[in-house]
Amino acid sequence: MKTVFALAITTALSISIGQAQERSNRQHRSPEEQTKIKVERLATALNLQDSQKDSIYNYLLIFQKETKAENRRETWKQRDTKIKTFLTEEQVVKYDSLQNSTQNKRSRQNKT
Repeated sequence: MKTVFALAITTALSISIGQAQERSNRQHRSPEEQTKIKVERLATALNLQDSQKDSIYNYLLIFQKETKAENRRETWKQRDTKIKTFLTEEQVVKYDSLQNSTQNKRSRQNKT
C-alpha cells in the first residue's frame, strides 16, 4: 500500500514539473516563434489559405512586438477584430468558437 501511495505521489510530482517546464519554455519563445505557433494552430483549426496565413502572421508579429503588457486585454480585442478581416464568414464563426474555448480553459486554470 505504501508503494502504491509513493508511486502516485511521484507520478503527480513528475506531471506538475513537466507542466511547469512547458509553461517556462512558452515564456522564453521569441515573438517570431510565438507568432508562427499561433498561426499554425489557426491554420489547422480554420483551414486557412496561404495568403490568409501570411497576412495573419505579418499582423500578429507586429502586434506581438508592439503590444505593451499593461494594456493587453484591450489590444487583444483589437487583434481579434483585425484577424477576422482576413477570414471568411465560416472561418470567423470557427475562430470565435476557438477563442471562447481558449478563454474557458484559462478561466478554469486560474481557478485551480
